[in-house]
Amino acid sequence: MNLIDRDIKRIGKRCLNLPQRASAEPLYLSYQRGGLNLLSINAVADISQIVHGLGMLQSANLGQLSLAFLSNVVKKSVRRPPEP
Repeated sequence: MNLIDRDIKRIGKRCLNLPQRASAEPLYLSYQRGGLNLLSINAVADISQIVHGLGMLQSANLGQLSLAFLSNVVKKSVRRPPEP
């Protein structure tokens, strides 16, 4: 990922007409401040992992909630606790 970040910095500096020895900070500044509003690949990877983990947690909770709801419906329908 560091190679990709290095290439992105090189191309971004070229887009802003900056010398390669210039600081990379303008690449990460917002558009309103004259930057390119870029994120590093490592930051994007971290965000992606967090979002994926939250999605898995939500689906697990949803599964438990669905099972509890179904169990309740079956219990009311057959008038006894359901068995697996």
